[in-house]
Amino acid sequence: VFWRAADDKSNWPIIRQGDENILDRLFLGYVVAPPAVDTEGAMPVQAQFGERILLDAYEVPLQVTPGQPLDVTLYWEALSPPAADYTVFVHLLDEQGQIVAAHDSMPAGNRFPTRAWQPGLQVRDAHPIDLPADLAPGTYQVSVGLYLLETGERLPVRDAGGVDQPDRSLPLTTVTVNGVQ
Repeated sequence: VFWRAADDKSNWPIIRQGDENILDRLFLGYVVAPPAVDTEGAMPVQAQFGERILLDAYEVPLQVTPGQPLDVTLYWEALSPPAADYTVFVHLLDEQGQIVAAHDSMPAGNRFPTRAWQPGLQVRDAHPIDLPADLAPGTYQVSVGLYLLETGERLPVRDAGGVDQPDRSLPLTTVTVNGVQ
């Protein structure tokens, strides 16, 4: 938003209370127009991140090939409006719990920050994880979480049974990495 003088079309200065800096525009909030979300066929989760965010469901292929992307889709919902913008992490972990591939971004490809979420609104959030071409065949764990980009602090996670998750990370499922074809 900006103010313009009617007579000479010049912009009026905008000054926030207690701030000496003159602004050329003012941020008032978000306009939310998300697409409809269809979770049919997705695996239900019902895990709570912090006090305000719920992971409703996810989609993950159970078999993947090295060098190909692992497409993880998460379906989020706000229980109440989140107070901050969180970044989502999706990790692929080996049997020792080491990260072998990952994808981090704000929800919906950085297009739908969590502060814009309203209760009852579902958010489809795709995370393509680039798998290394030399990834060894085997079974790997997919885990997810939310964190503040500025500090790296993760939100606490409780699974559907109300159990707090270690490392503030939620294990979703395992995937099998096939040999190179």
